[in-house]
Amino acid sequence: MNYKGAIALDLDGTLLNGKGKLGNQTKRLLRVLSSDYLIILASGRPLRSMRKLCAELQLSLPLICYNGAAVYLSPFLEPLLYLSLETEKLKQVYEEGKSFLTSFACEDKKAIYSLHHDAYLSRYFPFEGMEVHLGEEKELPPSGLMACLLRCPHRYDERLKEIVEKQKGFKFRHWVSSTYSEITRDDVDKGKALALLLNHFHLDPKDCYAFGDSTNDEPMLSLVGHPFLLADSQAKLDFPRTEKGHAEEGVAYELNKLFS
Repeated sequence: MNYKGAIALDLDGTLLNGKGKLGNQTKRLLRVLSSDYLIILASGRPLRSMRKLCAELQLSLPLICYNGAAVYLSPFLEPLLYLSLETEKLKQVYEEGKSFLTSFACEDKKAIYSLHHDAYLSRYFPFEGMEVHLGEEKELPPSGLMACLLRCPHRYDERLKEIVEKQKGFKFRHWVSSTYSEITRDDVDKGKALALLLNHFHLDPKDCYAFGDSTNDEPMLSLVGHPFLLADSQAKLDFPRTEKGHAEEGVAYELNKLFS
């Protein structure tokens, strides 16, 4: 299909509304725009979580998962890119931080390995449909994992960051307005993942749009010709802001102005 360009969309705090859902205006508009523009969803979420959104949109979309560590041309194809975290390094992080960690969860394609059933994390990394291994004595698979989510009291944030980033190839990211953090690879980001997809579809970044709300969206926003930061974003990034925030379907409002 000959697309005019692409529209890359972060999810939480960006495309999803104040209840963490797709708004009706958002769904209608993305379906209309998908006939001319390649719609791409880009998130730290796993594939299973993003498949549900594609089904709700009634669209088969390219997906950037795990902040760029996994890239899919559609929700039901094998990954175009799939880069895991080294298990032994994750074990080392846990050993050094276990005295103050209150949540520690990892996952691969089939299973979640967690200290306990964390209801908050399950909103973003659903436990349903996965093998679930709970407890401190769980054995992590040696083949590597795609996500590692951690929680600790704020006073230990800097200590946890130090523990994570002394492991070569690991990067620490704290979630805004939360006591949770995550470990990612330092050689992946949403910008590199988006560039891979645009190259595959022979699209020029200058013809593309991107919307985000956080620092992990900066590489993606920097790549495209038309970047937008959500009006209510707390990130100190120098991009044009949408007129409305995510709770008011700010992405749909902005797209409607751009393409009306």
